[in-house]
Amino acid sequence: MLTHANKWTFLVANHIRFSEKQVNCIRLIKPKQNCLSLWLEKIVTGGQCSNLFVEHLSLDEVSFKRLKQLCIDYKVALVNLMPNKQQNNNVVKGPW
Repeated sequence: MLTHANKWTFLVANHIRFSEKQVNCIRLIKPKQNCLSLWLEKIVTGGQCSNLFVEHLSLDEVSFKRLKQLCIDYKVALVNLMPNKQQNNNVVKGPW
């Protein structure tokens, strides 16, 4: 994972969590689909994010291209997490 001094790793998810308390990591409940793009853009453009993990990231083509370009511009690693539906214990594991 990329690390940047004083920047945060965000996990935006409903069913995934960090395995244990992590330094500079924030887990947010995923908003409704109609707000998701705006939320993610605000996280990226806030300038305090180095890594952005999103559970089941699904955006229309224009919104995805915009988010992808913002991530490039702000040097944010964007990761789409696709958990295995067969397992009930979805955990994002480090080390970070």
